[in-house]
Amino acid sequence: MYHLDTLIDKNYFDEDGNPMSDTTSTDRGPQFVGGEKAWNKYFDKNVYFPSGYKFKTGYQAVVSVTATINEEGKVIDYRVSLPLNPAFDKAALGLFDNSPLWDPAISHNRKVRGTVTRSINFSVSTDLY
Repeated sequence: MYHLDTLIDKNYFDEDGNPMSDTTSTDRGPQFVGGEKAWNKYFDKNVYFPSGYKFKTGYQAVVSVTATINEEGKVIDYRVSLPLNPAFDKAALGLFDNSPLWDPAISHNRKVRGTVTRSINFSVSTDLY
């Protein structure tokens, strides 16, 4: 329900169209299945530091990737939204090339397409500095 373009109340229905008694908002963006712990495990297993490169200043750098997750949880589009260097950008995008399914975004108790932005941190051991 809206009043002067402002949402004042909402009702939720299950996937069969039946009203739900718990009207707590379940709206959320896409999430990696298993949460942050699972993402970190997937990240550690699949990310690589491009060979032939080293940092001259500092010991870490970031590439941000924005991805679209469809209603089935598939990554259907992704792009570098904060680039670093083509080799690092490619390594960051590689995480989304063969990504497992995600939990799709939820809006009004329905699975919907959503976007997520992930910061991919590349770092070297501080023992080298």
